[in-house]
Amino acid sequence: MFKTMALIACILASQLHGVSNAECPVLAIHGLGMPKAYGEYHKNYVAQQLGISGKTIVYVDGPVQADADLGQERCQEHFKESYESIDTRNGYIIHATSQGTATVLNFLANNPAAQENLKAIIFEAPMASGNSAIAHYVGIPLVEDFPLVPYLAKLIHFPCYSPSGMQPIKSIDQLINKNIVMIFAHSTWDRVLPYSGACALYYGLKELGHNNVYFITMHGWDHTDVLDGSSVVKSILAKHDLALADASEIIDVSAYQPDHRGFGYRRAYNVIRFIEGMHTVIGKTGNLCSCREA
Repeated sequence: MFKTMALIACILASQLHGVSNAECPVLAIHGLGMPKAYGEYHKNYVAQQLGISGKTIVYVDGPVQADADLGQERCQEHFKESYESIDTRNGYIIHATSQGTATVLNFLANNPAAQENLKAIIFEAPMASGNSAIAHYVGIPLVEDFPLVPYLAKLIHFPCYSPSGMQPIKSIDQLINKNIVMIFAHSTWDRVLPYSGACALYYGLKELGHNNVYFITMHGWDHTDVLDGSSVVKSILAKHDLALADASEIIDVSAYQPDHRGFGYRRAYNVIRFIEGMHTVIGKTGNLCSCREA
């Protein structure tokens, strides 16, 4: 259902630390629906987005669908193993795709220390909640709005997923490091994850006082690799002294910080938070959320 979970944690040097890009270990984690052979392609793709050689990127695939829980405990544990294998003392960057974005936000909420040296996160096709993702993927009018749809998906596809469990749209409340550069990129017609989820996350973070947040709207049906050939990420990172970019590639990125107070962003946030409140109530009364009970 959810094709991909890709997380890239990379240590890039800023001049403040006196560390060169050549010394930066990069950790790449992938998830659902992609073979291990996809790793080399994705490493090259991320290297192009960050403006690095890619030689220090290490690819690790994510949990299989039977073990995946859309960014909750099992996905976080899978990510934690790789995170702890790298040296983050000089700072690092995360690149996350699809389900991987949920894993990252939930992991950071549960591990405040991991936020300390985190310089930037690039989110491609972010997942604001597993419940909204499932409803969007169903895509059948009226049926997708039925509150028990995520529980049916749990029974059929994701036995370890908890509809009333940890969700990124709530995890952003626990991001205490407001210096992190966060870049969201999402296609308006993404068939796998709703564009409104990215709007909701952007609004929530801006309301919480995160000023280094950017939103790149793409137009098309693409779910992953939406930034292919774009220089926006490199330009944003260069603005914050996080990467070396060719001067000819650097563009004005002010357009990628739209006013979050617009109706569409605010409504997307309010709707998803309301729905998550409903699932919290259902979970407390229904006992449908434990992997052991599946």
